[in-house]
Amino acid sequence: MAPVREDVSAAQFVAALLPMATDEQRVKYQRFFPGDDTFVGVRMGAIFGLAKEFLAMPVDELEVLLDHDVREVRVGACSIMGKAAARKRVTEERHEELYDLYLRRHDRIDGWDLVDLGAYQVVGRWLVERPRDPLYALARSDFWPERRTAIVATAAFIGREDVADTFAISALLLDDPEPLVHKGAGWMLRYAGDVDRDALRGFLDTHAVTMPRVMLRTALEKFDKPERAAYLARPVI
Repeated sequence: MAPVREDVSAAQFVAALLPMATDEQRVKYQRFFPGDDTFVGVRMGAIFGLAKEFLAMPVDELEVLLDHDVREVRVGACSIMGKAAARKRVTEERHEELYDLYLRRHDRIDGWDLVDLGAYQVVGRWLVERPRDPLYALARSDFWPERRTAIVATAAFIGREDVADTFAISALLLDDPEPLVHKGAGWMLRYAGDVDRDALRGFLDTHAVTMPRVMLRTALEKFDKPERAAYLARPVI
């Protein structure tokens, strides 16, 4: 594993990243992200590996990466933020800086892939021992990636067997118009069910008939086939 580098800049990261691009990988991204021409063709594994070397990047330099036109550069920024926030020796000051940057520049964290790289570690972990009000504000945002952040961030609580906010925020998102928010909520409900299956059943008993179908299907993935079929057979209101 490459060591974490000190005194690193956005320019150094971009200079190391862009030569990794290939036409073959760029074509693959065009299939997975149709209509997005900001990918240059750097594999995600390569981005994440490089990010590990830049965990000490100052937040002003991270903001430069977030403002970059190339999608993989922004992926790198979010990967650095998530990995830096998850470090065992991260200071409270450093984590707060990352949290503030994430929320302040959420306009550039505008895809499900970018959200999922930072919401849990940067936002959720920061709020574990703090009031969760910011997540409820995000859940009511007009900007769907912020709503996805609101629910995905609860993974940090679920990992500590605290599932109340996952269910409460999922309930707020039942009428959400964005399928990528539905998928995020279903994912977290499924994870919460690993901690408390009865609580998940209670949520589904109340909401299954009004849940977006993709949210319901995702939440049920770890149920056995008969129980899953029973919930899916309920008439949708």
